[in-house]
Amino acid sequence: MQEKHITDKIKESYPFVDIIFGTHTLYKFPEDLYTSLEEKRRIEDVIDIDGKIYEDLPIKRDSKIKASVTIMNRMQ
Repeated sequence: MQEKHITDKIKESYPFVDIIFGTHTLYKFPEDLYTSLEEKRRIEDVIDIDGKIYEDLPIKRDSKIKASVTIMNRMQ
């Protein structure tokens, strides 16, 4: 979702999608959902902060694993 060509394709191909958000704004999903429902408009919440750690992950790691990437979150 962080890549402009992907968000553009979603907007063009799926007009029924009300919220488009990137990995850096996942924490704002409840707010975006509320705004979309209340204002009855499409929300696009994608920011580019390449190179910054945005989820309070430690910079120094004790293991050989260099980093982790969340590929799925389960919303209930």
